[in-house]
Order: sequence, then C-alpha cells, then structure tokens
Amino acid sequence: MSMAGTFCAEAADKFPPIWRKSMTNDPGTNYFLNKYSAPMNDPASTAIRNIMLARVVASECQSSRLSKAKVKAYRDSTLGSLSSDAMKTSAFAAGSELRLRL
Repeated sequence: MSMAGTFCAEAADKFPPIWRKSMTNDPGTNYFLNKYSAPMNDPASTAIRNIMLARVVASECQSSRLSKAKVKAYRDSTLGSLSSDAMKTSAFAAGSELRLRL
C-alpha cells in the first residue's frame, strides 16, 4: 500500500490550484472524479485506484472528509486475500491508469 500512497501524492500535485478550490467530492458535479473512477479490468486495481482517489479527494476537495474506518473496511473486503506480489502488480496498474488519464 505504500506504492498507492506515492501515486496518490503524485496525482494530487498534478491538479492545478484553481481546480482544488472548485472540486467537490460528488461525482455528479465533479467531472474528473466521475471520469477517473470508471471500473478497470482488474477488480483489485480498481479498489486500489478508488482508495487513491478517495485520499486525493479528501485532501484536495472543499468540505470533504475521509473515514479511515470505511476505507480500511473497503480495503480489507476487496484486497484482503491478495498476495504481496499481486498487490504490487495491482498498485502499479492503478497508478499507471491515473497517470495516463491525468
């Protein structure tokens, strides 16, 4: 998961300052959140990417908070059975997907 944090910080740096002020955590009004949260081919990569996006949204969007307990429950339910090699592969795919689209 440390790779996911690295990609998350990298993605947050690419948002222009004007977007940070106007972004919301509602996919209905936030085009970029809606676009970048479409399902990927690998469910584990989708889960890791969703966690990365949740962290970016929580840190960069106005009036948004991240429930660490809910993120942990989501992570455990979707990624709990993955081996460390599969986790690394999925984290790389998720980070690559975000870098390609940003």
